[in-house]
Amino acid sequence: MNNIQLKIRIDAVEASYTKDGSLVVNGTCSFKYYDNKENKVRSLSFQAFGQAAVSLQQSGVGSVQVISGRMTVYKPTQEYPNHRCLLTIERNLCVTEGASTNRVVEMQQPPAMRGATVTKTPVATTAPAFASTNGSAAEIYDEEIPF
Repeated sequence: MNNIQLKIRIDAVEASYTKDGSLVVNGTCSFKYYDNKENKVRSLSFQAFGQAAVSLQQSGVGSVQVISGRMTVYKPTQEYPNHRCLLTIERNLCVTEGASTNRVVEMQQPPAMRGATVTKTPVATTAPAFASTNGSAAEIYDEEIPF
C-alpha cells in the first residue's frame, strides 16, 4: 500500500451501495506523467467511499480531480499475468466538473388518474393550548437538579 496524491481525469464512474447503505463508487481514471522526455497517459482503476464517493459521483465523467489516497499493487496471477493497481480515493477536490453533470432532465407529469374523486373533509378549528408542561411531564424546577 502506497500513499499517493495525483491530479486525475475521471473516464468512467459506476455507483453502488453496500449492505448498510453507504455509497461506493468504482471506475477508471487517467493521469499524465513524464517519462523518456515525453508526456504519457496511464489508465487506472479506482474506488471511493464516503464523502469522496459522493463528490466523484456528482462531478461526473470528464471531471478533473486532485486526489489523495492509497495505491494497492497486486501481484501477478495466472488470470492476470501483469501487476494490477487499485487506487482507493480517500479525499478529493474537484478542479473542473465533467460534461455529464450539465445535462438538463425535464420532469414529465404523471398521467391523470381516472375514476378517482377527491372529497374535501371539513377541518375543525382549534386554538393552541399554552402550558408549561405541555401535558407530557411534570414540571421540573432548577433547584431539584442534583448538580
